[in-house]
Formats: sequence, structure tokens, C-alpha cells
Amino acid sequence: MKAICTEFGAVVRFYLAMLGFALIITMVGVCFALNSGALPHSPDEWNTHVTAPLKDFAIQASNPTLMGSMVDAFLKCDFHAGCVQELRQQATAFGREAEFAEIEAQSSMLRKEYTKMRDAKGMW
Repeated sequence: MKAICTEFGAVVRFYLAMLGFALIITMVGVCFALNSGALPHSPDEWNTHVTAPLKDFAIQASNPTLMGSMVDAFLKCDFHAGCVQELRQQATAFGREAEFAEIEAQSSMLRKEYTKMRDAKGMW
């Protein structure tokens, strides 16, 4: 019986060690993402890069003449995955998924243009 308990204890210790290791790796990844700018640091930054573009997009998506504004809202997201997903849902809700798909298809070209404009204006 003692051998079974010893083996069970070893298995439990092994799984706890793996869980701890996974937690450490996760924390390092999150810290790296925060420091690299991949994730917004503060609520104000999140509002600037994610929430505000979503609100803009919701208003602009209801007006079919504002395709340029939809592109602007997409680019203001700075390609955060959650923000882009939310914009996609907004476009679907307003029946503009075809236009949004076109914007996504041209995203690399749009990003280059946006980066050029942003750098020229000295934004961020």
C-alpha cells in the first residue's frame, strides 16, 4: 500500500510541477505581449485603440456612403484580433459583411498606407 501512495504522490507532484511551469510560461508570454505593445496597457489605451473604433464603426456602418470611415475604423483597431472580430460582427449586424470582407482582403495594402499616413502626421 505504501508503494502505491508513494507513486500516487510522485504523479501528483509531477502534475503540479507541470501546472506551475505552464503558469510561469503563460505569465512570461503575457508580460512580453504587454511590453511589446501587442496588448493595450491601460483602460485609456484600450478605449483609444479598441472601444472607440468599434463605436465609430457602429455609427458609420449604418451609413453606406461611409466606406472610407469603415476602413478608418478597421485600421484604428491596429489589427488587435478581438477588435477586428468585433468589427466583423458589427458589419454582419449592419448587413455590410461584403464590404468588410473586401477591407480585410486588402488589409496588408491598407496597413502600409495607414502606416505611411500615421508616420507623416507624427501620430503615436
